[in-house]
Amino acid sequence: MKKKVVAAALSLTMCMSMVVQAGASALSDGVSGGVVEDVVVTEPFESEEELPEEPETPEIPEENQGDSLEIPETDVTPEATVTPEATVTPEATVTPEATVMPEATVTPEEESLMQQEDILSAGSDGLESPETDAIFQVQLGESTSGSVTVGPEYWIKVPEGWKLAKKTGKENRTEFGGESAEAEQQPADDMSMQETVSDEVISEVEEDVLPMEDVAPVETEPMNQEELSMAGAGVGAGIDGTSTAAAAEGRDVYTEADGIVQVTTNSVKGSHTGYYLFDKNGIMVTGKKTVQPGTPGYMMSKEGELYFTEESTAVLHKEYTGTPKTPVTSDLGQQKKNYWLYQDGKFRLYGKSGPNISVKSMNDKYKDTGYLSVNGKYYCLEDDGTPRTGFIGINGSKYFFDPASEIPGEMFMGGWRCMGTNSKGEKWIYFNRKNKGKDKGKAVIHKGNVAITVTPKSKSIKYLLDHNGYILKNRRTKCVDKAWYGSDSQGRIVKDKLVRYGKYRYYFTKNGKQVGWKNVWKQCPTSAGLKYYYFGSTAGCVSEKKGWQKVKWPSGKFLGWFYFRDNGDHYMGRWVGNQYFDDIGKLASGIKTIDGKTYFFEISDSNTHRGKVFKNTMIKYNNKWYYAESDGQLSNNEWRKINGKWYYFKNFVSQTNIFVWKDGTYGWLDEQGKFCTGWVVLSNSENKVRYVNPKGNGFYKNTSAVIDGLRYYFDEKAYRINDLTSVYRGPYYVEVDRTNGVMTIYDQSRTVPVKTIRVSVGRPGTETPTGRFVLRRSGRWQSLMGPSWGQYGTHVQGAGLGGIFIHSVSGAQMNPYSVPAAEYNKLGNPASHGCIRVCVADAKWIYENCNGATIRILDKKYESREALKGPLGRRARVPMRPPYNFDPTDPSI
Repeated sequence: MKKKVVAAALSLTMCMSMVVQAGASALSDGVSGGVVEDVVVTEPFESEEELPEEPETPEIPEENQGDSLEIPETDVTPEATVTPEATVTPEATVTPEATVMPEATVTPEEESLMQQEDILSAGSDGLESPETDAIFQVQLGESTSGSVTVGPEYWIKVPEGWKLAKKTGKENRTEFGGESAEAEQQPADDMSMQETVSDEVISEVEEDVLPMEDVAPVETEPMNQEELSMAGAGVGAGIDGTSTAAAAEGRDVYTEADGIVQVTTNSVKGSHTGYYLFDKNGIMVTGKKTVQPGTPGYMMSKEGELYFTEESTAVLHKEYTGTPKTPVTSDLGQQKKNYWLYQDGKFRLYGKSGPNISVKSMNDKYKDTGYLSVNGKYYCLEDDGTPRTGFIGINGSKYFFDPASEIPGEMFMGGWRCMGTNSKGEKWIYFNRKNKGKDKGKAVIHKGNVAITVTPKSKSIKYLLDHNGYILKNRRTKCVDKAWYGSDSQGRIVKDKLVRYGKYRYYFTKNGKQVGWKNVWKQCPTSAGLKYYYFGSTAGCVSEKKGWQKVKWPSGKFLGWFYFRDNGDHYMGRWVGNQYFDDIGKLASGIKTIDGKTYFFEISDSNTHRGKVFKNTMIKYNNKWYYAESDGQLSNNEWRKINGKWYYFKNFVSQTNIFVWKDGTYGWLDEQGKFCTGWVVLSNSENKVRYVNPKGNGFYKNTSAVIDGLRYYFDEKAYRINDLTSVYRGPYYVEVDRTNGVMTIYDQSRTVPVKTIRVSVGRPGTETPTGRFVLRRSGRWQSLMGPSWGQYGTHVQGAGLGGIFIHSVSGAQMNPYSVPAAEYNKLGNPASHGCIRVCVADAKWIYENCNGATIRILDKKYESREALKGPLGRRARVPMRPPYNFDPTDPSI
């Protein structure tokens, strides 16, 4: 049975080998074209502008434009490899993903949608799928061009460099450097055979090839000594867990026969994957290496130069910062793709498939641009990769490639640059910044002999230059943009300042341009701070003012009152009696903080200057309340008793609409900040009130409570419920308060107010009688004085005076469209000849629900707040609608 297993494994190995050969053949062509398409350059903007005249002293040399280039065409596309469905794939076979290398950003920015990366630095550990060079790998056990996962101890430091030990059969089942108990009980030869079989994967479609049930138990034999794992001194002895040369004795290591190997190194600090190549002696390859077709893991049909990081280019993994560079702590020895290498004064490009791409091919392809983008920077390269330097003309435009940059030859895009000095002084040229797109780096040449504003030496300081770039000093002159500018003794442009030239002062704005202001007030900076000045009929010149001046905005809107002294300057930042002039010189008005103290000043307007500070009074301003103490300071962060009521001020403002505890009493600060307990009116017009729960927890909400002997109900928003007729359906007790014009319906026990009705009682001379009476239903249309007719009449039996009724506002006819608007609008005020008027809806409800009820008519204390007129307040009158001759509550309309 052991022989059957070995035969099956060898059969699978031969099948997979055939698949690998077929895949490699299919991918052997058309690679170079894909690589060339990966690069980016930027096309410059064509310019016809002239160059500035050369300075008299030697300047940076100017080179001629580059030679004409041609673009090579590569249209060969690799054919797709078809993998036979019946191929048996070993379990350990993994098609390695491409290790992400810094992207070679050498194609024009406007031709590429790819985001550039800094590829001059070492690559990252991420993975990127190549676009053109798919590498198909088949791994059988420890096959070449495969992938392997190791611990740091498998990396061995030898004098010549680094080696990578291969795992033995035993090490594939146990920890490197030790054995499991199960392994100790099995002979070495059989364990090796089990390893071979267990690494294979048999899918469902392959069960007919090698059914698992046909494999007999494997016989065991003693393990061979050469398969024993590494042990002893030097194993994992490095600070990063690598091993010493002594640990490599007798070990099988990776060599050039294994080709390019994907290695994942797992350490206690992290996991990193890269592609490595080893020479015939097993030493890890670093630097440039020419690889031949057929090399495992190299799928090109032609030989190619690859690059593997060396000590000078390797980058430490972040978790190993500050440690020596090894294959564990850094990307040392990893193959780089999409990578620009700068070495020995020249650039070399390694494409997305790995092999070197000539700089000449890039220059040929992008000759219209004339320069290449390398790691976000721009260089003009010779065909051998050497960066050109100096002032260079490209396609009609001038560029400066800095010989003093970190890598000589970087395109200068920093704006202004001094190009030399002669008897006229310094000569400056501006080069467009990177944000100028296709015009970046171009020299900006100004035509004409008129000075313009520039920024050669500082981002904040500008200079006045003539058309050749030389600095003008102590001059006020008109520039090519038709604006006037002035300069100081250093040639710096005057900005945001009043400056005297000759007999007059002129103001220059923040961009250095002289203003053209006329007949307007403007604020200008001075040595004493910002001050307001009036610019009269001469543009840009200050016209001095004296005394009180009403200063306006340029739009004509009032700004404030200023007082100008004889010297033409106005007061600023000082008290003058009970008035204060603020930091811009305006007379203080409203709230103002001075030297850490806050005051409230009388409000001035465009007609009158006031400005007196308030003292000992409450002040309402912008719907907020303040209190000025005896010295004028506003109360802050304290309780104050004002006119017998308590208020709390926080940040100078009376606190409103919040719950607070004061001296053990729970209350509500109302809309003015007054401390309230009990009923709190939220809206008189909407009859909305709440009641403060004296035990805390805000207002009563979703509950009922007995207050002053009456039970009230509150909804989920804590509002008092003003109509409980759906809960209490009678019999009822009725009470009319003549003073406040309100009728309240109670339950029979007289402890629950059920409904509130707005009423009009008798006017002076025909007052509605007071007392206790009984209500009796009278008539649907009630005949009244006039004659007139009211709807739903209910007789107040026993009230006398020939009959007192509760009825709607009467009309001259017995129909709903004869209601006088003037009479209807009196609802709530005394207006009748003794009867009690209500709206039609309320008259109907009383007519239908209060027959036989007791009614009491009385006078109570006047209450100004509508929401507190009676236990349930008083509803607002429903306004009439056109044609204004009917009661809007009439249910018949």
